[in-house]
Amino acid sequence: MAEAPTMLSDIWTRYQHDLGCIAQWLVEAVKKKGYDMPAVQSGAQEVKISLEEMRDMAEFATQKNVTVLKPVVEILERLFKLRLAATVEFWGEEHTHMLQGQQCLFLDVFTPIYHQWKPKATEGGFKKYQNSKIPRYVVVEVHNAEEKFSSIDHFQVFSIFEHLHQLRDFSKETWEEYRRGDISLMSAATMSNAALKSGKAFLTQHAKVWRGKLRIPELFLDVQRCRKIFSQAPGPPVQMEYYSPFGKWAFVPAMWAIETLIDHLPTDKVFPAVAPDLIGDLNCEIDGKNLSDHAKMVNIRCLLWVVLTELRVMPVCPVRDEMTCVLQEILTLKREEANLYHAFALQVLVDTYDVMRPDLDRPLSHAQVYGERIQKVVDRYVEFIDTLPRPSLWPQEEYEQICKLGEDTKNWLQTDIFDKRKQWTRGYAKEDFVYMLLVPHFCGAFVFDRYIRLQKLGLRMACKRSTVVQTAFLYNLVQIEGDAGIEWPDMEHAILTHKIWSKPPTTIVRCSRALFHAIGVHAHAEKLGHARPQSRFESPTPIVKLLRDGIFTGESIDKIIAALDLEPVTAVVAQENETKNLTEDLRKWATPPVSNMKLLAALKEELVAEEGKLSFDYLGMHERCFEICKQVAKAVKDLLVKEFGKNWLPAPAYVPNVAMLVHRVASTTPDVIDVCQKVMREYLPGKGVAAMKDIEDFTKFVRSDEDRKRAAFWLLHDVSLQQLSTNALYWNLFKRERERADD
Repeated sequence: MAEAPTMLSDIWTRYQHDLGCIAQWLVEAVKKKGYDMPAVQSGAQEVKISLEEMRDMAEFATQKNVTVLKPVVEILERLFKLRLAATVEFWGEEHTHMLQGQQCLFLDVFTPIYHQWKPKATEGGFKKYQNSKIPRYVVVEVHNAEEKFSSIDHFQVFSIFEHLHQLRDFSKETWEEYRRGDISLMSAATMSNAALKSGKAFLTQHAKVWRGKLRIPELFLDVQRCRKIFSQAPGPPVQMEYYSPFGKWAFVPAMWAIETLIDHLPTDKVFPAVAPDLIGDLNCEIDGKNLSDHAKMVNIRCLLWVVLTELRVMPVCPVRDEMTCVLQEILTLKREEANLYHAFALQVLVDTYDVMRPDLDRPLSHAQVYGERIQKVVDRYVEFIDTLPRPSLWPQEEYEQICKLGEDTKNWLQTDIFDKRKQWTRGYAKEDFVYMLLVPHFCGAFVFDRYIRLQKLGLRMACKRSTVVQTAFLYNLVQIEGDAGIEWPDMEHAILTHKIWSKPPTTIVRCSRALFHAIGVHAHAEKLGHARPQSRFESPTPIVKLLRDGIFTGESIDKIIAALDLEPVTAVVAQENETKNLTEDLRKWATPPVSNMKLLAALKEELVAEEGKLSFDYLGMHERCFEICKQVAKAVKDLLVKEFGKNWLPAPAYVPNVAMLVHRVASTTPDVIDVCQKVMREYLPGKGVAAMKDIEDFTKFVRSDEDRKRAAFWLLHDVSLQQLSTNALYWNLFKRERERADD
């Protein structure tokens, strides 16, 4: 049997894991009864055994009355269901009576043994191997004669397709959550694109193992040939309908739509205004459930035509979401180049369209709301920057990036950027935002990218002159020595998120020392007003960063899953005197390793939890800190001139350094704290509290642990972050965020 990639295939991983557990238990059980095992090379970490050898050991165990545990029988039942599901999928239920002993050697070997073991199974526990020298037994399944007529291993193909359908279901469930209002547009689009990348990585790696490319027509021929052999029916194989249950399972309607459309794509740079008669028109008002099978296939092709028509006139896009990348590939494909990944991606798009069809304009409306907020933040900040000296304080490059961010957001979300190009296209019907309406993945990905860029620029500006850090210590100084009733919610959020301090300093001396240490300036420097303090804020959204960087490549996922699967090899041993329920260790043993689907589910929940931090207005935070420092500097100017001389502040660019000067004189001049307190009391109610209210409006999707556990998909995959504890790439990030929250 060809080895399938361990990277993502949940079914294949489960199957191999369960077979290995049965083999490990069986070897240890028959050894104790005197079974003559083949010699094992000294120091071997892995020993391969065949199903025939396992059958001999199982028969020996039955003869010697070896106590069989219920978990063993339960695992066998699970294995039967997997193999029978693959069998029925490929050969049809009408042929199941003749499949045993032909399609699956596993069923032939273990069916009689299972019927003997099941009535005698008893409760029992297990123990982990303490001796690392004990080898791991790997089961090798041998093809029987009938399977040689097929050029593929059908259980392997079944595992591949089932995994793609799991990714498809994940994406569909994600968009259903969005439509119900449980998650935001950004989270839905980001995780749906992550599922697409995951499927691409899976198929890319699998192509190295099996037949280069997974071509649906070739798969059909194989299945038809094998069905004819096993049914022993004379004559040529019966023509299979594309929209049959097997056809839908194998993504045939989507592949048919792609291959029939490729022949009619124009070779020039513009599309005709009206689709050819054979393609038809897309009617968004009709519910796809009420259409015939053929009409559904035609509707898929119409959807693809409209999307490609819009994509053809798209200018250079600032965002490269996975769905748009796939559609751009289809634009340039030749008929023989279309493969399973293109069909899978198109089917994901169709599923999303079906989910959002009753409310197609919602993603665009939400994207425009996000865009208006981003535009408002940028416009306000640009207006603020224009009142300050440049370029000493604000490098021109950063200023241009902020302006371009607002300009792109306005061009893509507030007006249809395709409009002018559509006018050049012959006879094109003028409709706005068609692509964004039909491809909500792009809407969410665009907003996600804008927020990441806004956060990056905001963090960079917030670190300029250590504005936020210095103002945070000034705020703490007022709290401990002045009026503790002053509230600054967004500053409290920044302190907690970036852990500016683990515990707030409680005295002027400690606050002063902590400030100078945080910004890297010597406390006894002669000219604090001239100091160039630098502090660096790390991004508080590690999951956002991982998803932005596109972690779902074949090689990286293999490493992640391997890191997650570090549990010692275990075996079940008979314990006649133990009749208690299964122990916690046994439950861990019976659970297959953490899979990519569980990883996706966990990342989705963490992404939802990080949205509040992603939408935090760092540019506005910097603006408010600078304004407070500016007003404090104006109010305490006479005190500081008296203490440090006329050159206490060499230029407006150094205004944030007033926080250091205030700390320096606070112990000897208490009046300076009263002045700072008065400034904050007058300034914060109008801006600081209002800013946090704006953030709270954009964090309504953050769910509690109970809400997460109630989510259907969460329960389906039964994953907790503790299962990721062995993975250094992720767990360190999760742990760091948890520690910050606890503090």
